[in-house]
Amino acid sequence: MVRRSVVNRQGSALGHFKQQDLSAAGFMRFVALADLVDPQGPERKGIPHKPGVYVILRRNPNAPSFTEHSCGGKSPEKRNDASRQDLAAGWVDGTELIYVGEGADLRDRVAQLVRFGRGTTDGHAGGKWIWRIEDCWSLVLGYQRLESKEAAVEAEGHLLSEFKRQFDVLPFANRKDGTRRAGAGG
Repeated sequence: MVRRSVVNRQGSALGHFKQQDLSAAGFMRFVALADLVDPQGPERKGIPHKPGVYVILRRNPNAPSFTEHSCGGKSPEKRNDASRQDLAAGWVDGTELIYVGEGADLRDRVAQLVRFGRGTTDGHAGGKWIWRIEDCWSLVLGYQRLESKEAAVEAEGHLLSEFKRQFDVLPFANRKDGTRRAGAGG
């Protein structure tokens, strides 16, 4: 389970949500998204067929450049037509964390995320702003295995809540707060 702590605007047990802070909180196997592109990538990188929560980080401290169009999948009901100005305005300075997600099966969920990033309509429209970052394939993914889907949903909601308390907004690519029922996709 994600370690809980009191959070205030000056900091939290998760610090500024950087890789070292998340590692100390139990996240593991930080790997570049580019290393997960191969269909066997999530398996080779040891991502388990277990429930859990995952994070995507951008370790470059400079604000990113954004592409005009997403390399990610498209569907009529979930368009990614934000302007570059909207994306720049949504960037959160002072943190590496740009997205939090969860899944009943981490390996399958991460594989969906990567396939969506390669342009399929594979059911992972969450985090769609990830695919507008020019260096999106250098982003890193880490995960924390949990005991159940319900625990993963709770952990995702907790991380998003702590982040929002510290930064006053959700992570850059989270457009929802994660407070949905346990049976919903993550």
